[in-house]
Amino acid sequence: MTCDTAGVVAPAPFITASLQATEALKILTGARDINRDLISIDVWSAEMKHLKIARNNDCPSCHGKYEFLDAHFGTRTTSLCGQNAVQVLNPGRKGVSLQEIGGTS
Repeated sequence: MTCDTAGVVAPAPFITASLQATEALKILTGARDINRDLISIDVWSAEMKHLKIARNNDCPSCHGKYEFLDAHFGTRTTSLCGQNAVQVLNPGRKGVSLQEIGGTS
């Protein structure tokens, strides 16, 4: 099942956008308490989890380099469900373990 076939709980994108806009305002105003966690939101159960993410020494994005946005190095893109939604794919990355990112096993 995908959001194309099953749909999206309507408040989910609004909650996400509100959090992102707040973080952008913090950056623009020079605030020091910027959230650097990965946030998992379950809108159905109203649960929110913060996963602490450590910088990866081999990750260009972790160090402010975003060459993948310019489609260098064989980067691929794919259209996601919804309108005007695109995901940038790194062909060298095989997968992501959320347990590993969150520091749990």
